[in-house]
Amino acid sequence: MKKSIQKLLTTLLAVTLVAASAGCAKTPASSAGGPASSAGSAEKHSFTAMVTETTNEFLKFADRDRYVAWQALEKMFAAKGLDITFDIVQEDQYATTITTSLASANDLAEYVSCDGLDDAAMIACIENGTFLPINDFIEKGDGTAKAFLAKHNFAVKKTAYVDGKMYWMPAIQETYYNGKPAGTCINMLIRNDWVTKLGIEVPDTLDEFTAYLKACQEKDLNGNGKKDEYYVQRLRDFSTGIEQWFGLPNSRFGLNSKGQVLSTWEMDGVKDFFRYIQMLLKEGLISQDYIACESAVTDAANANNQAAALSSYAMEAWLEPAIKNNVPAGAKDPLYITMMPIQGKAGIDPVSDIESPQLADWYRTAFTKNLKDQKAASIFLDILYSDEFAELSAWGIEGVTYEVKNGFKVAIGDAGNSNWEAASLSGICSGGSIWSNNVFPRLRFSDMESEINGLDPVKGDAQKAVINFPNTVYHSMKNQMSTPTAEEATVLEKYETNFQSLSREIAVKIYKGEIDIDKDWDSQVIQPLKASGMKELFDVYQARADRFFK
Repeated sequence: MKKSIQKLLTTLLAVTLVAASAGCAKTPASSAGGPASSAGSAEKHSFTAMVTETTNEFLKFADRDRYVAWQALEKMFAAKGLDITFDIVQEDQYATTITTSLASANDLAEYVSCDGLDDAAMIACIENGTFLPINDFIEKGDGTAKAFLAKHNFAVKKTAYVDGKMYWMPAIQETYYNGKPAGTCINMLIRNDWVTKLGIEVPDTLDEFTAYLKACQEKDLNGNGKKDEYYVQRLRDFSTGIEQWFGLPNSRFGLNSKGQVLSTWEMDGVKDFFRYIQMLLKEGLISQDYIACESAVTDAANANNQAAALSSYAMEAWLEPAIKNNVPAGAKDPLYITMMPIQGKAGIDPVSDIESPQLADWYRTAFTKNLKDQKAASIFLDILYSDEFAELSAWGIEGVTYEVKNGFKVAIGDAGNSNWEAASLSGICSGGSIWSNNVFPRLRFSDMESEINGLDPVKGDAQKAVINFPNTVYHSMKNQMSTPTAEEATVLEKYETNFQSLSREIAVKIYKGEIDIDKDWDSQVIQPLKASGMKELFDVYQARADRFFK
């Protein structure tokens, strides 16, 4: 961070602590903030913004004035003469509110969160002129946004419409390991404390994994006298974590690192995957209650210390705390670690389900045709797409919300733990905790080392081991696809929802044994899926991937 900005930000801590101790009443939802917004002698520019409130119970954007990060951002706005008037809408009301606002252009804010709008709605807003291309605003800026987006050009490739223009501001995230792009994974997690208690190694074959599940029940590792230690995962279609062992992606379609779209139902290994899950259900190693269940069911199973394994992020830190109250006295603390993908069928290479090290466009904001002051848009973009904003958003203020140890940033104080209530009282948190993915697009550029260093060493070592797994599929394939054309959006709107529903319906029937995998596969699986747009969807996905990867 530049010295001038660092000096400015450091002085804000004392101001914030005084405000916090005084109670810090909420600021009006339509206010851009306090006196800082009128500071300085820069020419004044402004726009109105309709955004969502955070879902965090404690950290609220409406209370932004109490946070040191927001005060620092206001200083950045004021130095450029920018003033933003916010209309904050609760998250559960926003989809309806934005849809109504788009239908009544006179009531539409100049800047909007696009939360709740699917691709078809976004494309319609381009085609009917509701969203303004931001390229001109960037060109008329001071060059900061232009240079930033040139450096992170994959975000431009992801966001740009078929005419080459960007019509919204995308979120951007990059992750590095040893200085190179590297993503975490969403793989099978296993209870390492139970592996240790059994005196075995982490399974690396299908038979060993099955034997591990059986041993957890036979040894009653949760200590409740019941055989209820399970592989805990919702069984809908392809989101179990086990499909990767059979070379399959985690959804109805997938994308590998070469840009090839995969049609899961038509792949080798899919029948063997279902057979293995059916066996686990028959043996009681997966509860029948997990078939087509709500997430609350599997969340409760984990909290009740029933999960011998499940699928989640390799570096998750939220599963173990939920279990601690139900761990038998004297037992080790629960600890999940990621497994290396194991081979489910001879001749088929397993894959790792990775989060791309470069992500963009999962959250969007846009300037609308009601924008009056285009200079305000240029100023805002140069602030948003800057290293200073990215650091303030992801980490906050050095010495206040983070410090640098061994060359890597580490969150400190109330910003360094999950005690959001304490952070809400002290005002000590990163900026993104109150504004990312609800007000402004998230920007985060981080080294995995800093995240791994905060983990239990065994969990961290397991993550490091799987980083360079050779065969991968993207966890969210659309993050590696260009924005659809109007024609492609029409196809997606026609088929996508119904295909998803049918896919889940068929998978559930297979899990329940209502469809015979050998006898009924073509008539009750493939033919109905083809009739519901399987090829049409595949072609659109591949075309979008081709544009992105070219």
